[in-house]
Amino acid sequence: MEIIRILLKYIFVPVVIFALLFYIWPKKLVDVEYTKIAVGDIEEVVTPLSNSVLQAEKFARVKSATTGEIEKIMFKKGDRVKKGDIIIKLKNDEQYARLKLAEANLKAGIAQLRQTKIRSSTVQKSLERAERLFSEKIVSESSLEQTKTESQVMQEALNVSEANILQLESQLRIARSIYDNTFIKAPFDGILSEIYVEIGEYLVPGTPIYDLFNDDRYYLSARFDEVDAARITTGMRVRLKSDSLAGRILEGKVSWISPVVSTDLKASKGVEVHFDVNNVEPDMRIGMSFEAEVIVNTKRSVKFLPSSVVVGRYGEKYVFVINGDYIRKRTINIGLSNWERTEIISGVEETDMIVVPTSADELKDGMKINKRKLRRSERL
Repeated sequence: MEIIRILLKYIFVPVVIFALLFYIWPKKLVDVEYTKIAVGDIEEVVTPLSNSVLQAEKFARVKSATTGEIEKIMFKKGDRVKKGDIIIKLKNDEQYARLKLAEANLKAGIAQLRQTKIRSSTVQKSLERAERLFSEKIVSESSLEQTKTESQVMQEALNVSEANILQLESQLRIARSIYDNTFIKAPFDGILSEIYVEIGEYLVPGTPIYDLFNDDRYYLSARFDEVDAARITTGMRVRLKSDSLAGRILEGKVSWISPVVSTDLKASKGVEVHFDVNNVEPDMRIGMSFEAEVIVNTKRSVKFLPSSVVVGRYGEKYVFVINGDYIRKRTINIGLSNWERTEIISGVEETDMIVVPTSADELKDGMKINKRKLRRSERL
């Protein structure tokens, strides 16, 4: 009996008291907001691995095709130039002299050819006269043969002179090309985005000189995960926004998808995709980064909830529904989903109040809510 009294006093009674306190002690009430199912459009989007970059469709990094010292830089970075404008001039006294020498040599060769043609014509006439006289038995056969030989020699001399002209013309073209290369010109209309050289610098073939782009047409380039890229086709709509454009949203479309999966410097695999921009803004700049969303699917007038209230990343999806003074976990079936909206196929009705957490407390099935502060969310 003594043992029973001890058990009752020190074990059973404290347990009963603790249990009573647990059930009658006021529990913490959870502050929540709620939302309800709405009807509207949902767009399913895919996003690139990183921000897309604005580029000019027509871009050139011009490099030196010859050697020489820079004498003048005719434009500065940011200037707009026309096709054929001289951007860089090299010192070219020697090249100019060689060009003039080639022109003079060609003139001399042409004069020599003209003289050879005159002599050849004279010899040809002599040959015709000798053949006539020989037929009349006025001149001997040996005299005729001598005239024929002279005619053949003159014909060879004429051939040599004509070949010499071709050689001199080629030398002139080479000299003119070398001279022209000392004037480095713009290959098309555009804006100088960078100049890499300075006056007095000595160029060698292949030296980068300047970058030029045409701002008539832009495109954006982005890399997508290979799985996402498989869902993209040309012509799909693209939504673009940049912090540099003060919240403006631009529209574009997919214009090109790379046929290969490439690997970048970080060994990340991806597919390059290009977007055309429908309307180019005046303050868009080459190299500007944009957040891009490719719209791969759209559903009209479907039931949806804010994506922030849907819980569960993989497999089961559920929400918390207000049921009297408590919240209850409710499994749902979903359709299309993006960062803002998730299509609801089944699991909740239009009359259900879906919990939108307003605190850092983790929601659990059976938690009691603070009904005095219950209100419909205005943020969604």
